[in-house]
Amino acid sequence: MKQLRLEAILDLIREYPVETQEELQQRLKDRGYEVTQATVSRDIKKLRLFKTLDESGRYRYTAAPAGPGEAQSGGILPEAVVRVDWAANDVVVKCRIGMAQAVCAVLDAM
Repeated sequence: MKQLRLEAILDLIREYPVETQEELQQRLKDRGYEVTQATVSRDIKKLRLFKTLDESGRYRYTAAPAGPGEAQSGGILPEAVVRVDWAANDVVVKCRIGMAQAVCAVLDAM
Protein backbone atom coordinates (compact mmCIF):
# COMPACT_ATOMS: atom_id res chain seq x y z
CA MET A 1 0.00 0.00 0.00
CA LYS A 2 2.78 2.43 0.90
CA GLN A 3 4.61 1.87 -2.39
CA LEU A 4 1.38 2.46 -4.32
CA ARG A 5 0.81 5.69 -2.37
CA LEU A 6 4.36 6.88 -3.10
CA GLU A 7 3.83 6.16 -6.80
CA ALA A 8 0.52 8.04 -6.65
CA ILE A 9 2.31 11.05 -5.14
CA LEU A 10 4.85 11.05 -7.96
CA ASP A 11 2.03 10.82 -10.51
CA LEU A 12 0.18 13.70 -8.85
CA ILE A 13 3.14 16.09 -8.78
CA ARG A 14 3.82 15.33 -12.45
CA GLU A 15 0.18 15.88 -13.38
CA TYR A 16 -0.68 18.91 -11.20
CA PRO A 17 1.22 21.93 -9.87
CA VAL A 18 0.93 20.82 -6.22
CA GLU A 19 1.96 23.69 -3.95
CA THR A 20 1.21 22.50 -0.42
CA GLN A 21 1.09 19.35 1.69
CA GLU A 22 -2.61 20.00 2.28
CA GLU A 23 -3.26 20.08 -1.46
CA LEU A 24 -1.32 16.85 -1.91
CA GLN A 25 -3.26 15.28 0.97
CA GLN A 26 -6.57 16.27 -0.70
CA ARG A 27 -5.51 14.94 -4.10
CA LEU A 28 -4.48 11.66 -2.45
CA LYS A 29 -7.88 11.52 -0.74
CA ASP A 30 -9.55 12.03 -4.13
CA ARG A 31 -7.66 8.92 -5.30
CA GLY A 32 -8.80 6.90 -2.31
CA TYR A 33 -5.82 7.32 0.02
CA GLU A 34 -6.84 8.45 3.51
CA VAL A 35 -3.61 9.93 4.93
CA THR A 36 -2.70 12.42 7.61
CA GLN A 37 -0.58 15.51 7.04
CA ALA A 38 2.22 13.81 9.01
CA THR A 39 2.16 10.85 6.60
CA VAL A 40 2.30 13.20 3.61
CA SER A 41 5.25 14.98 5.22
CA ARG A 42 7.12 11.67 5.74
CA ASP A 43 6.36 10.60 2.17
CA ILE A 44 7.70 13.91 0.82
CA LYS A 45 10.90 13.36 2.77
CA LYS A 46 11.21 9.73 1.64
CA LEU A 47 10.72 10.70 -2.00
CA ARG A 48 13.13 13.63 -1.59
CA LEU A 49 10.65 16.07 -3.08
CA PHE A 50 11.48 19.74 -3.14
CA LYS A 51 9.79 22.90 -4.33
CA THR A 52 10.75 24.66 -7.53
CA LEU A 53 9.50 27.82 -9.17
CA ASP A 54 7.43 26.99 -12.26
CA GLU A 55 6.83 29.07 -15.39
CA SER A 56 3.85 30.85 -13.83
CA GLY A 57 5.88 31.99 -10.82
CA ARG A 58 4.32 29.50 -8.38
CA TYR A 59 6.23 27.06 -6.23
CA ARG A 60 5.38 23.40 -6.76
CA TYR A 61 6.67 20.04 -5.57
CA THR A 62 9.16 18.36 -7.87
CA ALA A 63 10.92 15.01 -7.66
CA ALA A 64 14.70 15.06 -7.54
CA PRO A 65 16.27 13.52 -10.62
CA ALA A 66 18.08 10.25 -9.96
CA GLY A 67 21.74 10.95 -9.36
CA PRO A 68 24.64 8.80 -10.52
CA GLY A 69 24.12 5.27 -9.27
CA GLU A 70 20.62 6.03 -8.01
CA ALA A 71 18.63 4.34 -10.72
CA GLN A 72 15.19 2.87 -10.10
CA SER A 73 16.83 -0.40 -9.02
CA GLY A 74 17.31 0.97 -5.50
CA GLY A 75 20.58 2.85 -5.76
CA ILE A 76 24.23 2.02 -5.65
CA LEU A 77 24.27 0.26 -2.28
CA PRO A 78 22.88 -3.13 -3.37
CA GLU A 79 25.48 -3.38 -6.14
CA ALA A 80 28.48 -1.92 -4.30
CA VAL A 81 28.20 -3.27 -0.74
CA VAL A 82 29.45 -6.80 -0.23
CA ARG A 83 28.99 -7.15 3.54
CA VAL A 84 28.27 -5.12 6.66
CA ASP A 85 29.69 -6.13 10.07
CA TRP A 86 29.41 -4.40 13.41
CA ALA A 87 30.57 -4.62 16.99
CA ALA A 88 29.27 -2.24 19.64
CA ASN A 89 29.36 1.23 18.04
CA ASP A 90 31.67 0.32 15.15
CA VAL A 91 30.36 -0.56 11.70
CA VAL A 92 32.48 -1.95 8.85
CA VAL A 93 31.10 -1.76 5.32
CA LYS A 94 32.94 -4.04 2.88
CA CYS A 95 32.63 -2.73 -0.68
CA ARG A 96 33.53 -3.96 -4.13
CA ILE A 97 36.89 -2.72 -5.41
CA GLY A 98 36.77 0.98 -6.25
CA MET A 99 33.27 1.54 -4.84
CA ALA A 100 34.01 2.66 -1.25
CA GLN A 101 34.05 6.37 -2.03
CA ALA A 102 30.71 6.18 -3.84
CA VAL A 103 29.15 4.23 -0.96
CA CYS A 104 30.48 6.81 1.52
CA ALA A 105 28.95 9.63 -0.52
CA VAL A 106 25.56 7.91 -0.49
CA LEU A 107 25.73 7.21 3.25
CA ASP A 108 26.76 10.80 3.98
CA ALA A 109 23.78 12.07 1.98
CA MET A 110 21.30 9.99 4.04
